[in-house]
Amino acid sequence: MAADNDYQEALKMLRLHFLIEQEKTREQQQQFNEKERQLLLELEKMREERRIIEQTKAKLEDRRKIEQEKTKLEVRRIIELKNTKRMKIQNQHALSSINTGQTLLINHRDFYDYYVDGNIDSFDINFLSNENNSFNDEITNDIENYLNDISLLSTISEAATQKAFNKLIVNLLELFNGSAALKYLTTHNSSALEGFHPVCCFIYKNVNVDYKSESNCFQHFIVCLGEVKTPDISIDSKEAIGQICQYLSTSLYVQNRRKMYGFSTNFTHITFYYVEKKPYSTTYNFYKSQNLEMFNYSSPTSSSADAITKIEQSSNKYLNKETWKIFAKFLTMNADFYQYTALTINPVDDLLGDRYEISRKLGDGATSMVYSLAKTKDNYVNNDLQNYVVKISKRSSFKELFINEINIMKQLQQSNN
Repeated sequence: MAADNDYQEALKMLRLHFLIEQEKTREQQQQFNEKERQLLLELEKMREERRIIEQTKAKLEDRRKIEQEKTKLEVRRIIELKNTKRMKIQNQHALSSINTGQTLLINHRDFYDYYVDGNIDSFDINFLSNENNSFNDEITNDIENYLNDISLLSTISEAATQKAFNKLIVNLLELFNGSAALKYLTTHNSSALEGFHPVCCFIYKNVNVDYKSESNCFQHFIVCLGEVKTPDISIDSKEAIGQICQYLSTSLYVQNRRKMYGFSTNFTHITFYYVEKKPYSTTYNFYKSQNLEMFNYSSPTSSSADAITKIEQSSNKYLNKETWKIFAKFLTMNADFYQYTALTINPVDDLLGDRYEISRKLGDGATSMVYSLAKTKDNYVNNDLQNYVVKISKRSSFKELFINEINIMKQLQQSNN
């Protein structure tokens, strides 16, 4: 009996030892599994960090290439400027030419990628709608006729869109009864701006300049400009944004101005822009307004019925009156708003525009620009000479210098007599 008890006791001890060892083995396996899991997590983390490092390297390489390309373009710009200056000295004439990499050496999309992307901010153009008190039924009717002209076309071509827009703007400026300081010119068929062809340009209404000639003097007088596209072309594409920004910055460079406004429209929408030269720099900041609907498809019974007017000839389209108020005000702001500082021109000054037109630039000095005036074809005044010369100051602060120059000329005349 004692032997059986000892055997049973030994067996129990053996089983207990087995269970203990089995539990230890299970715990060790769990520890191993946990370590393996941790190792796999560490490995995955290392892979993720490596992937992020590779992506960062790729982005840095792309950025390096872009910066390298910008540097190349800047070098080319400097070389072009030096060549231009040397040619001016050699040829003894003063032809204004921007000749920068940012305009002549790249297309609109490249201009956006290199100069605009990441350097364009938004601004709110709605402040203009609060200042417009001149919007009336006649203006509304002209805009409705514009919608009809486009809506009735079987094929909406670029030429037809631009023609309808040209007609509208000319009519609107007439209806503003002299409150507008601007005059509208269709320039898409002329190299109005350093070889570029902006669809439309605005100059002061008292300026009469030959914008079709090859003299390039027209670009000195551009106050603001715009692009007009067909409804099927987006004005929010990088190409379209780059185009208007390239035109504005080119004009700023040519005119040595600080700020310039413009717009881009495709009949259904309009977006306003302005470009501003950075202080003490040759680079620019770009600004873009919200994309405004010029027409919509809302019904007169909708919540926005007070802001739209039904066009009878086109049952499903309505003009967005608030947008057109903004555009009308943009065209009728006082001269200070446009910040045209290339030349000291007051829109109410008499520049002999009804009898002469500015035909070419004769000289470019530190304080003024000198132009040749040619007698217009419809000027039948016998006493008018065929040509005159006009000298326009670059800054109002040079007024005393001009007065002094006039007095000296008067004294010379008296001494000659």
